[in-house]
Amino acid sequence: MGAANELGPGQAAGSDAGGPRGRADAERDRTEVGREQAAMRRCQDEEGHGPVDVELEELESMEELRPLEDLQRRVWGVDDLEVVPASAMRAAVHAGGLVVGARVAGETIGFAFGFVATPHGRGMDGVGMHSHMAAVLPELRRSGVGRRLKRYQASWCAERGLRWISWTFDPLRAENARFNLAVLGARCYDYLVDFYGPMPGTLGAGLESDRLLAVWQVAGREPAAVSGTAVASGPALASGMAAASGMGAAGDEAGSRGARGSGAAAVRAGTWLLPPGDEPHLPGDAELHRSLAGADPLLVAVPATSLDVFSRPRLAMAWRAAHRRTLAVALERGWSITGFRDGAYVLQRDAETGPE
Repeated sequence: MGAANELGPGQAAGSDAGGPRGRADAERDRTEVGREQAAMRRCQDEEGHGPVDVELEELESMEELRPLEDLQRRVWGVDDLEVVPASAMRAAVHAGGLVVGARVAGETIGFAFGFVATPHGRGMDGVGMHSHMAAVLPELRRSGVGRRLKRYQASWCAERGLRWISWTFDPLRAENARFNLAVLGARCYDYLVDFYGPMPGTLGAGLESDRLLAVWQVAGREPAAVSGTAVASGPALASGMAAASGMGAAGDEAGSRGARGSGAAAVRAGTWLLPPGDEPHLPGDAELHRSLAGADPLLVAVPATSLDVFSRPRLAMAWRAAHRRTLAVALERGWSITGFRDGAYVLQRDAETGPE
């Protein structure tokens, strides 16, 4: 399914089957809330104060993998048919893949699942990993756990001679774009139209599932320290990630204001191919051709988080159509997404294609 390393959407996912609720149901709810609150107390607040007491562990057995099925339901609100079963993850791990889990106070609060892959898009040389899923409970998503999971994957791949990690994410989600491009330093070369078909739950609210394919180069990377329980977060971790990926420290701003990446990828000038706004404003044919034929960096806006487009299907599909006409076309013509700043993708032309 298309969970695809999105680290969960920006809001908690829940489901309610309806019908009368008894004392046993209420008690289960209280137990569930209690576990989550206890886990939250062991994490620092969103301002990045203090370490996160997280344990990372490679998961292999059915007993270890089974809880990840329920975690998928809690994070994405998907039906059982859309859940990747423990048996499939077990087979992938046995064949050389990786499932790494994150635990707080003995509870599994996140995981990442990937398997060895051959090149299936631009920017991939040699053998790498495709990371199919990465999830962190919504209430712990700003605790640095997502970064730690990706660092673990990168170290694991580098130690085995795998050169890159790929994954997909929804181009409409500004926070995921910021994390993938401005924090991790991944790049995007391919736009995949309705890749998984209409996605249920908080993954896509039944909309067509367009995805960007992220590629993160990890060859030659120094193996990171992946043992221990303390996870730094906030500016300290951002600086560490920046040093590891060869980019400047990236801020933690997201949402309606987007993010300001730094380093060479985050250029400070560009032409708006799709400007910001509540409604997308598409360029005309002549303007589109002129922009794509030039050499200046291009900027393609993402809808502000405050618009909550996934609760407004008409608006969401309008932005989907706008990204297909701008972002997808630019990538097809040899441009690459090299950063994310001020709520917009930054695109630069590949050196070998040159201006038309």
